[in-house]
Amino acid sequence: MTNHRKKAENGGGGVYRVAGRLLCIDFSVCVLCILFLCVCLCSWVIPELIGQTLTTVMMMVSMHWFILILNLPVAAWDLYRYVKVPLGNMGVFDPTEIHNRGQLKSHMKEAMIKLGFHLLCFFIYLYSMILALIND
Repeated sequence: MTNHRKKAENGGGGVYRVAGRLLCIDFSVCVLCILFLCVCLCSWVIPELIGQTLTTVMMMVSMHWFILILNLPVAAWDLYRYVKVPLGNMGVFDPTEIHNRGQLKSHMKEAMIKLGFHLLCFFIYLYSMILALIND
């Protein structure tokens, strides 16, 4: 039994999960690792959708129009991606679809774009917080 298989069956270690989600190097050849990764990632789709939608609604209520316009396309994309899951798939991340259509690279590209978006939002929110503290 390989080391990857043992990790997948035991729930994996924290560092192994984070490295696997970020790099996805070993997952392009290991079927059990892809199955494990898809189950882990599918459990985060709905919380991500709720968080992004809640942030967008809060920015609309508080009339922060620039941040609303920045968050609206990402919230719409998350909702579109969740609604357009074909029947029979286990979720947005389906191991058979990744192997059949080669979607691994597109999912990685989407993850890197979202990482950049969240990094940009972090600095915008940090700047807004500092500006609000200074003005008070």
